[in-house]
Amino acid sequence: MSKKILVLTKIYKGDLNTFDESAYEAALRFPDAEVLFLAMAPSSASGSMKRLSRLGGSPILISDILYAGSDTIATATILSKAIEKIQPDLIFAGRNSFDGDTGQIPYMLAQTLGFEMVPKVIRIQGDLVETRDERQLMLSSKQLVTFEKVFPLRSPSIFSKEKPLEIWNNEVLGLSKETIGQAGSPTRVVSTSKNTSSRRNVKFVDKRNLVSIIEEAMKEQKAIDACPKKKAPRIHYVGNLKEVANLYAFEAVEVPYEGKTIEEIENALIEEKATIVLFEEKQKTKELACRLAIKYRIGLTADCVDFKYEDGQFHMIRPALGGDIEADIVSSSPIAMATVKAKVESDSLAFSVGKGAVDNLETIVKLAEKMNAAVVCSRPLADKGILPYESQVGLTGKIIAPKVVVAFGVSGAIQHIVGIAGAKTIIGVNSDKKAPIFDFCDYGIEMDINELKIETKEEMKC
Repeated sequence: MSKKILVLTKIYKGDLNTFDESAYEAALRFPDAEVLFLAMAPSSASGSMKRLSRLGGSPILISDILYAGSDTIATATILSKAIEKIQPDLIFAGRNSFDGDTGQIPYMLAQTLGFEMVPKVIRIQGDLVETRDERQLMLSSKQLVTFEKVFPLRSPSIFSKEKPLEIWNNEVLGLSKETIGQAGSPTRVVSTSKNTSSRRNVKFVDKRNLVSIIEEAMKEQKAIDACPKKKAPRIHYVGNLKEVANLYAFEAVEVPYEGKTIEEIENALIEEKATIVLFEEKQKTKELACRLAIKYRIGLTADCVDFKYEDGQFHMIRPALGGDIEADIVSSSPIAMATVKAKVESDSLAFSVGKGAVDNLETIVKLAEKMNAAVVCSRPLADKGILPYESQVGLTGKIIAPKVVVAFGVSGAIQHIVGIAGAKTIIGVNSDKKAPIFDFCDYGIEMDINELKIETKEEMKC
């Protein structure tokens, strides 16, 4: 039986979000499916939507000045109304968007629409999909499926034609003004600033000294993460966030969630008179936070890296635009909620491998084995299956804070730097002395990684 598949897309500066490219391609590969794709964007996105329709999907643009300034709650409200009008069997979406990168909206839509959530798909064959956590599921109906960046989007045929674009405004959707735009958004951005907090003063050293620099850095004692000047009276937390909550509040209260329903957790937060709730940024707790947020219209800020308490208000700091910008966000709802990536802290050594070191991965792994170092990677290597997703570090991966990180062939994209910035010492190894990675390093080594050779446990010959 033919299925109607709706693809949720994000058009940013005329381009389709890369994760959504994968979702669109997956839908186009689905046999005998009626494919529609929808974007909520200004009318200037019309041209991009029409060009994308040449690939086979029918385009729908949600656009109205009333929708400007919508946060994830208001956006999910608007999209759910449009989806109810379309009545799809399946909804496909990218796991994240580039500009916001929160990954909240799919969970919120699943809660509102009563769809089953199938997150982070990495393979699809017919009706069978495999997720990032190695689960295999059959697709049927009333499922919302998010995709990793694993399917390159096809190019249009020279004979293909654009399909008519439907544009829906609020006259079509009929939403109350109190639930959309800034009026319907419980979170608001107070300010934005260039992300410079991770920058360090690099000292370039001779490439022959790599091993000795690593060994000396492992012996150094550095104090980091000073306590904030002002703390909130009390923070409730869900997941492994006791240390984080204690850092920003005088009292930290754990909220049990295993085996609890959304209603039970909500009742517990009301009884506790919670005003600030932090959720660990992992699959189960993130989904719980998103479902709570949309069901009770509670302000939720994703992937926070810092907080501050000023004039009785809790400020949540998160990266945006791939980590280039830090946004200061507050919530107007009675409860402020945030998801937090808990740092994997240790006294260990980690080697981070970027695209520039792919051809030398075997050598780096051997050096890691000799020096008892963990091997992690940037997102492109995980997307291509070169290293497992569990190794991915960055804004869409895990956050690590070992004693020393050595970045081999890492370009210095902020979204990856966010994942390693907690290290006490960062050493960059790159053939380009002007590579951005060196702006975030304590030590820099200008070296072609092809020169990396290992002789013994104590020596490295270049």
